[in-house]
Amino acid sequence: MQKANYIEERKAIADRIKELRIIGDTSGEAVYLNNVALIYKQQQRFDAAESLCKQIIDLVQTQDIPFNKCIAYGNYGDLLRELKRYDEALEKLREAVRIALHEASARASD
Repeated sequence: MQKANYIEERKAIADRIKELRIIGDTSGEAVYLNNVALIYKQQQRFDAAESLCKQIIDLVQTQDIPFNKCIAYGNYGDLLRELKRYDEALEKLREAVRIALHEASARASD
């Protein structure tokens, strides 16, 4: 029964991503995937959460949306922290802070 639920879940996620791609909303795709990754983390489905986090990092690299990048790195870093992979977590969290500071600096100079 649980396997069937996962198959339905994966299909629902794929369908939603397809909808977002049809309308060209890559920002919405990143936000959606981040939310799904957080749900997986809360359910302690850490492998699924990490797989999505990696996918999200790849996706946000194609965008010029600092907020999405910051959130992606921050969420991935927090997942790695929870997995006690502290060196990796620190690397991702530092990247999130670097992006946030860069964006704040750019806005201050405008």
